[in-house]
Amino acid sequence: MLIFLLLIPLSLIYFFVKITRPLPGFFLGGSCWLLFLDQITNTYDSLLRFTCLPIYHLGFALSLLLATVWWRVINEDFKGRKSYFILACLTFLAVGTNEITMVHLLVLISSISFFCYRKHGRISAGVVFVLLVTLVGCFLALAAPGNYARMELYPAGKSFLRAGGLSAGVSVFLIIEWLTNSMLMPVGICLLVIHHFLFKDQYFTIFTKPWLWLASVGLIPLSLFPLMYGTAGTSLPERVVDLLFLIFCISVIGWLFALYQSHLSKGKGGIPTGLGVALGLALAIFVGLNFFLGGLSLDRNLEKRAGTYLELVKVEANIGRAYLQLLQGIPQKYASEMQGIQQQLLTCQTDTCEVKPLSVTAFVGYDPLYDRMWNKGESGMNYYWSLRPGTRAVYKKE
Repeated sequence: MLIFLLLIPLSLIYFFVKITRPLPGFFLGGSCWLLFLDQITNTYDSLLRFTCLPIYHLGFALSLLLATVWWRVINEDFKGRKSYFILACLTFLAVGTNEITMVHLLVLISSISFFCYRKHGRISAGVVFVLLVTLVGCFLALAAPGNYARMELYPAGKSFLRAGGLSAGVSVFLIIEWLTNSMLMPVGICLLVIHHFLFKDQYFTIFTKPWLWLASVGLIPLSLFPLMYGTAGTSLPERVVDLLFLIFCISVIGWLFALYQSHLSKGKGGIPTGLGVALGLALAIFVGLNFFLGGLSLDRNLEKRAGTYLELVKVEANIGRAYLQLLQGIPQKYASEMQGIQQQLLTCQTDTCEVKPLSVTAFVGYDPLYDRMWNKGESGMNYYWSLRPGTRAVYKKE
């Protein structure tokens, strides 16, 4: 579980380190991960749900890894058979994770092919080989039996035009929400100030074309299209939206850095020292407080009930709320109650086992909408807890 949780932060840091340098790459990758944690709309669905981690997180991490390897191939002027073999293997693995990653890889290989043709007047054999592997992998993934089973649950839309319109409309809505309801722009400006004072003598080739980073925002409607068409616009999972926000973060921060580097390359002055220090400190304090103490308030509903002072404190920010709940003992109580459910199931002798309902439903890592023990029952714990086959757990009716 921990390995899958570290996939995205490690891949983000690795990506930025390879396209820039170690220290600025660590700042950029770490900042994108903090933004992702802060913006998560459903912690369980986007971060802790095991069916999401190997599918979406692994696909996203592999896409970043592939982009990093392609960047090296471009710098080597499309030479080196070993790199193409690595790219083919990673691509074949990545296209099987999910349809969104499939779209990303098709866009990536198409862009690389176009760039290679513009530069050399032809597409190299290695690029053609990876392109064929990508197409074959996409065909095999789409022809998987599971996709036919899902077609019965989600009747696909009949119009590509309607799906395209939905994808564009949802993308505009999400982008407006992210720009007005996230810490992206303050963090981006703060990173620019840090870059100016710590790495102002470092020039990064990846940030020479601002329009290229801005164009990468187009990945958002392209990513949404398979979902909008496959479900006729009836489904927009939170785990998908949160990963798309991460793509938007990378695009916008890259665009800001490219604009700033373009500004400096024209011989124009940078940020005055006094103003830069003041601006950097103010932004750093603002960003830090919002990440950890955003939405700080008192729970007025608990004022007249017995409880500790710590229990009265409320924090809306995801990261701060998680730490606050840790201090309040909520995750520990949740773990204890889950262990109690496990013991009840291990001693149960019937196919349907009634267990004591969870009381810690406020835990940041729990979502009752996904807890099937409230409804028809949960049978997926048989494998993890070595229960009798067919055992189904339901909560006792109170």
